[in-house]
Amino acid sequence: MVQISRAIVHEIPKGKYSADGEHTVALSSAETTLAPETRRFIEENMLDFGLKSPRQIVEDPDAGSTTPTFIREILSDPDRFVDASQGIALNLHRAQTGNSPSGVLIVATVTDAGSSSVIILKAEHAEGMRLRRVGDEATGRFDLQHLNELIVGNNSRIYKIALLSEATGGVAGDMVDQQNGVAFADFFMSAFLGCRLADNSEVQTRQFMQSAMNWVNKSVPSESDQARYATALIAYMGSPATSFQATEFADQFLEAEVRDDFVRSLPDDVATSVVNKDLALVPGQGAGLRMYAPGVVVSASAVALERGDLEILSEEGQSTTIRIRGSLKRYGLGSAPKG
Repeated sequence: MVQISRAIVHEIPKGKYSADGEHTVALSSAETTLAPETRRFIEENMLDFGLKSPRQIVEDPDAGSTTPTFIREILSDPDRFVDASQGIALNLHRAQTGNSPSGVLIVATVTDAGSSSVIILKAEHAEGMRLRRVGDEATGRFDLQHLNELIVGNNSRIYKIALLSEATGGVAGDMVDQQNGVAFADFFMSAFLGCRLADNSEVQTRQFMQSAMNWVNKSVPSESDQARYATALIAYMGSPATSFQATEFADQFLEAEVRDDFVRSLPDDVATSVVNKDLALVPGQGAGLRMYAPGVVVSASAVALERGDLEILSEEGQSTTIRIRGSLKRYGLGSAPKG
């Protein structure tokens, strides 16, 4: 369990930083004294709950953030705690995007499994109602009071949390983005924390599938080949294998004369590497394929494609026929597709 040793709170304004902007960071000039119940609430309802499923992050020197330097200062020199935390708060404001809401930044030194770390927690303001009884039980009533600066606990998805410590090669630790799930906000992880994912396989998996599908749509002239390659991509990525390799896919499923062009269309770090497969960021986790025509969208599962339940036939005159094996089970209502 994470235990807080020292803490300080700063208020971060909404929106993107501007040198001449009217909104500035409200900095604390002294540590925040935490009552026992407040400390318990933060430790149990915010930190322990929020850090149940973290992702490992490591310092990225190319990010250009000074936050890792401030982390090292806090861990090595207790007298730098307040000043370094102020620098961290200013870094967050400068890194924010235009739609970033206001909130508070909690910087704390903690012990976790006997080692010292720094917690950085961004919590947005929330709204709620407080129930208050006025008068006695016989003649009294209940009043409701609107509260617009709540910082709530484990029922909310308003936190970004990083638990960082010194490691070989720089600062490293865990991060959770409860707003974006596995799709971490880049401004927070990179521009602010100065870190990157220790394993970004889900990003590389998405890059591979998106780039491969873009290549199918833009570089393959034959509609029958497009259908064959797109179906092969879904089958390849849906296999039980825990990793994938672009050149392996090309060798197994693409005609020899287009393989080099396909590999060149991919990002460099995906084109030649063996990548751990993680479909978390892929729409539908790669479990199906959609086909688009003017006013028409057809969707098929990977299982149906593998069984051959759907056949795409390219005909003369820029005409395509989609043949479904078996009978249609039912029709349903839905929104009209775009385009």
